Amino acid sequence: MLRRAPVDVDPGGPLSAHALVESVTAGPRTDVVVTEAVTDRRLRVTTYRGGVRIGRRTVGLTALRPTELLPVAFFLPDSLAYPRPPDAVDLQLAISYFYAGGELAKPQGAVDARAAAVADPRGGPDGWLQVTFAVPATTEAVEFAYVVTVVSAAP
Repeated sequence: MLRRAPVDVDPGGPLSAHALVESVTAGPRTDVVVTEAVTDRRLRVTTYRGGVRIGRRTVGLTALRPTELLPVAFFLPDSLAYPRPPDAVDLQLAISYFYAGGELAKPQGAVDARAAAVADPRGGPDGWLQVTFAVPATTEAVEFAYVVTVVSAAP
């Protein structure tokens, strides 16, 4: 059974949530404005696509068990600003590539994957889309493809 690692995560340290993210690549983004049939309310449906690469960790992991989970988080590079929380956010996350490193029994994948509009880390007034999940401590070079669909009030 996989469980979260009992480590304190220093935001700037080697085990910070962002330390595992090697790169984030935005793909095509689509925006569609629709009218809700019952209320006549105009909604924007935005779909973000892209990929995130999780790199190998070599610092500070000697005390972790292979069944422990490490947090991962990243902001979507092409996120629109969200002055109000969106009506709905959906995330699809799939492994598009992984490196087994000679040990095929290693668990790979994402646990507790979520996407949400969170406060601007720079202190701005708007929310930005962030994806969070956890990976097993044995995860080496893995690429995930993501699709985030957001429903919000149309401008």
